[in-house]
Amino acid sequence: MGMLQIKKQRKDEARCEALRVANEECKKLKAEAAQISAPERKIAQQEFRETLVQQNRDDNNKKNNSISNKFLLPRKPYFTNKELLRTIAYLKNDTLVFYEARD
Repeated sequence: MGMLQIKKQRKDEARCEALRVANEECKKLKAEAAQISAPERKIAQQEFRETLVQQNRDDNNKKNNSISNKFLLPRKPYFTNKELLRTIAYLKNDTLVFYEARD
């Protein structure tokens, strides 16, 4: 029985060693892949930032242009003189009618 336990222990140790070696190889491969993809990722992030900055500039330019264009548009006067006089006369007459009704 002692021999069977020793054989089983050796198999377990061999299996553990094989797993450890496999894990180390996997870690090495992941590290190499990260080193290879790091410059590409940095380039992609830089391009993304530049795109955002450019879009922000475009949006600001559109806002500034729309504001300046509003100032350049001709404004419609609120009332012409005739309309203003008519409104004043109407309000004056309406006020007189109001005061006459109260008396």
